[in-house]
Order: sequence, then structure tokens, then C-alpha cells
Amino acid sequence: MWMTYRIWLLLGASAGIYATLGSEAALAQDAARCDIVLEGATVFTGTGFETRDLAVSNGRFVTHVPEGAERLNAARWTILPPLADVHTHMIDEPRPSGARSHSDYLDQGIYFVLNPNNIRFDDALPTSHETVDGSYTGGGLTGAGGHPRPLYEQLVDWGVYPMSKEELAGRAYHEVSNEADARAAVAEVKRQGASHIKLYLTHHEQPDSTGLTAKNFRHAVHFAREAGLHPVVHVNSRADFRLAAEAGVHAMVHMPGAWPRGEDPERLMITAEDAAIAAQNEVFVVPTLAVGFNALFGEELEAARGIWRHNLSLLMAAGVRIAAGADRGGATALSELDILHSTGLYSGAELIEIGTTNGIELAFPERDVGRIAPGQEASFIVMRFNPEGSWYGWRNVLGGMREGQTIRGDIFPEACAP
Repeated sequence: MWMTYRIWLLLGASAGIYATLGSEAALAQDAARCDIVLEGATVFTGTGFETRDLAVSNGRFVTHVPEGAERLNAARWTILPPLADVHTHMIDEPRPSGARSHSDYLDQGIYFVLNPNNIRFDDALPTSHETVDGSYTGGGLTGAGGHPRPLYEQLVDWGVYPMSKEELAGRAYHEVSNEADARAAVAEVKRQGASHIKLYLTHHEQPDSTGLTAKNFRHAVHFAREAGLHPVVHVNSRADFRLAAEAGVHAMVHMPGAWPRGEDPERLMITAEDAAIAAQNEVFVVPTLAVGFNALFGEELEAARGIWRHNLSLLMAAGVRIAAGADRGGATALSELDILHSTGLYSGAELIEIGTTNGIELAFPERDVGRIAPGQEASFIVMRFNPEGSWYGWRNVLGGMREGQTIRGDIFPEACAP
């Protein structure tokens, strides 16, 4: 999360608290009316595509075709899991004042998000067919005076949040100076209802770092695991990456070198051993190249691209799972996928997996969602063109479902409508 993104909140992004579990049950109950078979669809398998029939019943993909199911000619449909943006601060839990950003994301086929630092508000609304399904961390753990505290104080000055700066502590961030602070902060994040917890490493190897120290970071990871929270980590440097990888965190929601700002490139370039440890510990990485792509030009951008290709190549060779998130106002996971595509490192199928399955499973590790397979939630988007061979097919979403209920498009039966 970098220093300029939240001004975009002034353009219509909404804020809120944690969505209630009751909404999932309500969606599932409504989806029980929708029994369909999509005949002859081109379906993403995780590594490529196959042509087959796809059956949906009770909000799930099924192998047994329900009696009386409505059959749809899907011979010209390409079916993928929905997109997931797993580093965005443009989507917060919906509030009565509106959820315009949610609608924009749904139009793009982005049905799932992770917001890895937000503020809890008491008037949040439950997830519905009109909103993105999100995981929200609440305030992250950092050092005294560390990021994101100065950013949120600036946002209060700008009038983005209707509160005083004194009210930010414990909501927008938690300052940790020792083991007791770490324990208390983790407990508060858990109390607020989060499933994930944000931890900040900001060049922790430097004596002037204002993020978590290595010791306090390890305390926080330990307490998070005890509490059943998934640690997602802000990293800046190669040393930050190594510490997070060795700790076996759930995800790193930046990649070192995403936005080089005068550092020695060697401090931003990971090693094969670093990547291997991350892969062994099943750590997701969200590169957020969009933050650098947005801010750098000319020779600086070319230098950054060299770091990106170095790090991404090692992560790819090691088998680290990459997911997409832009962490930038005006950009989404689609923007990030465009940049990843431009590196020339990934096949079309690999980019689809990065943009869909990997992100969904990062954001919702306890749910059976993100794959088009029997028993999984029937959440998918329908494309006019297959992005595996026609990249701008991403911009032609015909419609989609989440848990067997229509989210966008008029291509499904009325029985599937919310």
C-alpha cells in the first residue's frame, strides 16, 4: 500500500466493516432455484481449456444433471472463474451511502477482492448480488509511527474519513513495540471479525525502519496463527521477503522492487533460495507492479522492469503462486494482468490462473471456490472471446454468476436471478 492511492476514495470508493456470514446463506438459499446445464461450453481447467457440458445446482457445480434442469446453448461461451483483485483499497465493505466502486468491479468480472488494510465502520451492509465479495483485514500491524499511520493521518486531513487522527489507532493501524503489543493487536483484529491480518515489513533490516522489527513480526505471525488469522505481509526489500517466506505467511502483498525509489537494486532482487523457501511454505505473492508502472517513466521504468523480470522468473521457476492486485487508484487486477502479460514470462493460461483461481483461493482459503469443478461454488464469468488467445477478451464479459446466482448479464434463466 503506497502513499497516494487513497485519494481515489474521494472519487466514489466506499468504506465499511466486515460483511456478515448470513449473506452467503441467503445467496445459497436463492440459488437453490437455479438448475441449469451449459451445453458445449469452453471451460477453463486450470491449465487450459476443454469443451464440455457444465451443470449447476444448488449454487454448486455438479456432475449429476438435475431433473428438469434448463439447458442452455453455450457453444460460443468461454467460461472462467471470476477475476479476483487481491490488493485493492478501492473496494471496502458497502455502506448505505453507496457502493459505486463495487458496481464498476462487477462490470469487469471482478467478483472477489482482498482489501489488506481498511477501517471498520458500524453501518456496513452484508454482501449481496450488487456487491463484490471481499475479505478485509482491518488495520494492520506496524512499528511506532510506521506506514500506514502517516497516510491515514493525511487522509483525515483531506476529509476522506469523518474522524479525528486520535481515533485511527486500533482501527486503521496497530502500533507494535513488543510482544505484548503484538498479542493485543492480533486479538483486536480477530475481535473485529477479520479472516486475514496485515503485517508491515518496511526494510526491516535497516536501523531506521519504522515497520515491524523481525522479532515483533515473528511474535505477530505466531499469535495470528493461534487466532486462526491468515497473515498477509507488506514487503519492500529482499530481506523483508526472506523473513516473510521463512515465517510461512499466507501471502506477501507486494514484491520487492515493485516500485524502486533509489535503492540499490541488489536489495530488491530475491535469490533462487528465497523463492524456493516461499514455494516450500506455500506463500502466495501479489507483485503489485502497477504501483511502479504508474509512477516510473523512461530509463527508471526500464530499470524496474529488469528487477521485475528477475524476481518473477525466480518465483515462476520455484512454483510460487502469483495473484493479481494493483494497489493503485484507477487500476484493477486487469491492469496488473496487462503488466504481467507484457513481461513475456507467462502463457495465456498461466495469466488466467493468476487473475482468477490463485487470487480467489488467497482471499477465501476456507471456501470451495475458484475452480470450475464438481463441489465448488458455481462462481464464474462468461467471455465472448477466450483471453488465452485473444488478450482483450477480458474486456468482453457477457455475464457471470456467484454461488449459482446471476451477478451480471441477461444470458441466464429468470430462475437464476437474485
